[in-house]
Amino acid sequence: HDDDRLRVVGTEGVIEVRNHQVYLLNSSSDGLERQPLEDGGSSFLDFANSIRGQGVCRVSGEESFHVTEACLRAQRAADRHTVERWGGDG
Repeated sequence: HDDDRLRVVGTEGVIEVRNHQVYLLNSSSDGLERQPLEDGGSSFLDFANSIRGQGVCRVSGEESFHVTEACLRAQRAADRHTVERWGGDG
């Protein structure tokens, strides 16, 4: 629907993607100015090349599982309308 948003909140600030733009809210930015978007390359291509022995994947297997768990916990919290307390280490 082209109305997707992504917001990540941390102890140092908030980063949000909306309307295909990146915004940062922290002690030095008010969240109204667009931030530059860097080309991060392709995670899939990195992974495929690492399997072929043609480089190193930027995301480790452990990091992949960590992110997957965080996503599953977020989904469960949304489904149950609850808050998931998690230190990020399981």
